[in-house]
Amino acid sequence: MWKIAFACAVSCIVLTSCAKPPKDISASYVDPAAYRNMSCDQLQAEAIVLANQARMAVGQQQSKADMDATMVGVGIIVAWPALLFTSRDTTGEATIANLRGHMNAIELASSQKSCGFIIEKV
Repeated sequence: MWKIAFACAVSCIVLTSCAKPPKDISASYVDPAAYRNMSCDQLQAEAIVLANQARMAVGQQQSKADMDATMVGVGIIVAWPALLFTSRDTTGEATIANLRGHMNAIELASSQKSCGFIIEKV
């Protein structure tokens, strides 16, 4: 009976402690009003800056998610104490959601102004 309880406890820890892959992080809402007074050139420049920041944040988050997946694999196969080293740092997730939200707001503002540039989704 204790083996079942232990397995359940380890499963709960594993499922809640892994870093979320970037593809599973959705954008947070950002009001496009902040970008309405910007020109098309300014919007495009801001979009490039945000896309570069998002690319870096996504890379870091993917590395965390990959490392956690490796630790879970090692923990399940070799030694369960490795499961204690998975990260649940949600800072990267919040950063990515925020950057994606700003990119969506810029996209909306630029489409309202008919700027004609495409924002790279990261």
